[in-house]
Amino acid sequence: MAQPAKSRSTNARLRRRVRYRRAFLLIEATITAAVIGIGLVVVSRGIGGSLKALAVLQQYDRLVRLADSQLTYLEAQAQHAPLMLPAGGTFEAPETAYQWSLTRQSVSVSPQELADTLVTMTLTVSRANTPNPVARLTTVWPVEWLAQ
Repeated sequence: MAQPAKSRSTNARLRRRVRYRRAFLLIEATITAAVIGIGLVVVSRGIGGSLKALAVLQQYDRLVRLADSQLTYLEAQAQHAPLMLPAGGTFEAPETAYQWSLTRQSVSVSPQELADTLVTMTLTVSRANTPNPVARLTTVWPVEWLAQ
């Protein structure tokens, strides 16, 4: 039995709509996947940058802790026996990759009598292989703590 012309054209229109919707859904899914992919790349780069910044902060924290403990040790040692300058060296295990140096500068204060009794000491701590990053701690010591 033959279908009327009206129902054939209606069926053809329905098939075209279904094909159009399928094609539209395919394009929509492709665009969504591309947007999600770009978003994941941006997020992964952000996480990578954060991890690098965290590593640098951990390095600086380690340098400052080493410098603080070494300066405390040198101050205690200088109170018992005057230190010879220039002083420097490496740390004990497990921090053997780090080095330190102690330098002296004159103090600019008035009156001059006070300036003659004090010195500015700077402790520098860095990795032995690389000059950066560096931690520097500066303090004022009495001249008696240093050997002449």
